[in-house]
Amino acid sequence: MQNFKINIFQYLDYRKFLTDIFSTFKKKDKNFSHRLFAMKAGFKSSGFFKLVIDGKRNLTEESIYKISKAFALSEPEQDYFKNLVYFNQTADNDAKNIYYQKMINSNGFCKSNKILCEQIEYFTKWYHCVIREIIAIQEGNLSVEQIAKFLEPQITTLEVKESIRLLLSLDLIRKNKNGKYEQTNKILATDPQIASYLVVRFHKEMILNGMKSIDKFEAKDRDITSLTMGISKLKFLQIREKIKECRKEIIKIVNNDTKVETVYQLNFQLFPLVKDSTIKI
Repeated sequence: MQNFKINIFQYLDYRKFLTDIFSTFKKKDKNFSHRLFAMKAGFKSSGFFKLVIDGKRNLTEESIYKISKAFALSEPEQDYFKNLVYFNQTADNDAKNIYYQKMINSNGFCKSNKILCEQIEYFTKWYHCVIREIIAIQEGNLSVEQIAKFLEPQITTLEVKESIRLLLSLDLIRKNKNGKYEQTNKILATDPQIASYLVVRFHKEMILNGMKSIDKFEAKDRDITSLTMGISKLKFLQIREKIKECRKEIIKIVNNDTKVETVYQLNFQLFPLVKDSTIKI
């Protein structure tokens, strides 16, 4: 079966990829069908492929191999496809991270997704957003060396330089007429297919920094408290709404701050401590 050109490295959803590559083959050969594809791939049922595309069936290692061969994917494309399938199908964030790292290290991924790769990098390191805020606070007056020492935990000057390069490329900062860096008003909009995964990684990084802050900062410079409670489903929803309202109020306070002096991270954490949402006695 001839392999018609379609760039798999631009896909973050393997079902969308299968839909598009099937359509491409169909356009090239009007006789191409699910039945013909099933024969070429070695599937017993001609309806299996359609069920996969519709999200009603998942792929196994064997079916991944069969589909890869049937569509004549190259070896790098096969590797990417396999990791993409597992990335989409797993619900475990640690496993997701493993497959995603393999995907972005694949030949052709960053070449095909420069902007997405930069967005990924932005959320991978906790200090990119902090450096953006520091640049605004200090009006671009801090040197690379000063910024590196300013952060807690500290990072290297090379990491600061790379972060500034990334922020410039994403148009999150710019150089003004005086040659100093300043914030832009741009809001980073990530690809919806990957946004939730990136946000999870970012939260993990910031929560880890919160843990470290207990030992690094005095109590007067931080506020870390906890509350363990038994609640109903209804009260959980009410509490979550209260947190949402509180977050909006804090945003108003921040927006009205006319003399910003430092950078803080505020994490709201409300999570279950038992497996089942309802304990039956």
